[in-house]
Amino acid sequence: MLKKLFAVGANKNKLIVKMAGGAQMFNLEKGANVLNIGLRNTLAVKTALSKEGLTLVKSDTGGNKGRTFKLDVQTGIFSVKLIGQEEVEL
Repeated sequence: MLKKLFAVGANKNKLIVKMAGGAQMFNLEKGANVLNIGLRNTLAVKTALSKEGLTLVKSDTGGNKGRTFKLDVQTGIFSVKLIGQEEVEL
């Protein structure tokens, strides 16, 4: 995705990076992180961002409830709704 953004003229220094997701959706024994795909995905994204020299400015990750999120491409507003809660802007 970054390659495509840069190909159409995005400036790395002007990108605002936010992330949502990474919930543990399976009830596992304490300490059993083998199937905690949400945590593994979150760590992988942070590693990839670091390698690209990008800074994560806000995130809403973890927990055990699903999320939906939306990005208004005209305003840049990134909103997240955790199941059972109100939508919030990140």
